[in-house]
Amino acid sequence: MWPSSNFGEFVPIWDFHPLLVWLFVFIIDFGMVMIITAFKDREIYFGRWWSFRIGDTVGLPALAGFGAVVVSSGDFHGFYTQWPWHVGMLFLGVFLSFMLNYNNLKSGQYTWKDVKHPAEIYHSIVMVFMVYFLGTLMTAMLFDGDPLWATIVAYLGFGVWFACVLFDMFLTERGTGRRSPNEMVITLGRKRG
Repeated sequence: MWPSSNFGEFVPIWDFHPLLVWLFVFIIDFGMVMIITAFKDREIYFGRWWSFRIGDTVGLPALAGFGAVVVSSGDFHGFYTQWPWHVGMLFLGVFLSFMLNYNNLKSGQYTWKDVKHPAEIYHSIVMVFMVYFLGTLMTAMLFDGDPLWATIVAYLGFGVWFACVLFDMFLTERGTGRRSPNEMVITLGRKRG
């Protein structure tokens, strides 16, 4: 078990200023996927998924940023400070990442070419760590969420992301590929190959 006072030190980003945590999560999730797509495809597009467009740009960074306020002001005690919980959260991240890709393939939303795209590979890997970071954070806030206002705003950020996931599951235009056929695409010069 890690000392409760070291909860934020195990994941060093929680010791950053909340705006830096927000920016860090924004960059490693949405930002890097967009950069990889721009270099690989020579295009910028947001994709069909609202959980990516809004959830990963607003919801998850808000959860992390306001969660950092809670972690930096707390002294944590509980099962979520023990290493089996952390290992379990990593395995949960691997499972959810695998299931997302499996479901996208099974439903016909993605082809193997889409799944092998460097941005999708990166997203699958970073999803494991996002589930770990944010799942562990949400658990800590649930049991030791002080200050309450920051916990509430952090959970509202998660609510934004989750609402976008539900929208994607039931209302997003169906089709094949990483982007919607009706989507605006910004081309960055000539395509390679």
